[in-house]
Amino acid sequence: MHPQQSRSSADTPREKRSLLAREIALTLLVKLILIIAIKMVFFSQPADKREVEQRVRDIYSSAPLSPRGESAPSSHKEHP
Repeated sequence: MHPQQSRSSADTPREKRSLLAREIALTLLVKLILIIAIKMVFFSQPADKREVEQRVRDIYSSAPLSPRGESAPSSHKEHP
């Protein structure tokens, strides 16, 4: 006995293309909504130029970092 093959509503090539187009459109719409939401959350208020300049100045005016090979000074002394 052969199992009966049921035909779904999307068996014809035209209907498959229609479903694929619908899925792509829905995916693009969701991505667009997410991009707009991210933009509104993170980029809604532009930063004040003076504030940005002050932050950069604070970063570069901080104490210099020690070279990679050296460790930070410790409280104990090495014995000869």
